[in-house]
Amino acid sequence: YSAALSTLGRLQEVEPQNQTWKAEMGVVSMYMNNLDDSFIFFHEAYSKDSNNRTALWGLKALYKKFNYNGKLRSFVAKAKSVGRPDGIIHPWMEN
Repeated sequence: YSAALSTLGRLQEVEPQNQTWKAEMGVVSMYMNNLDDSFIFFHEAYSKDSNNRTALWGLKALYKKFNYNGKLRSFVAKAKSVGRPDGIIHPWMEN
């Protein structure tokens, strides 16, 4: 996971406008059980691209896992409207 995180970080440096890399760093951080960093990566990607599917589904998964129901409600409809994320996702992001 560390190598993936390092590679994605490098891609983010090369293409800073592409929030896909930042959102994928959130997924890798979820797999590493580093949920604070995961939230930060998802939130940064979402704040720069509010239609980033991976960031939306990642934030939704974290809000659901930790029972932030107020925040969860605002993300459920938005996440479903943009569609499911592509690529590798964490199991928490399935529903």
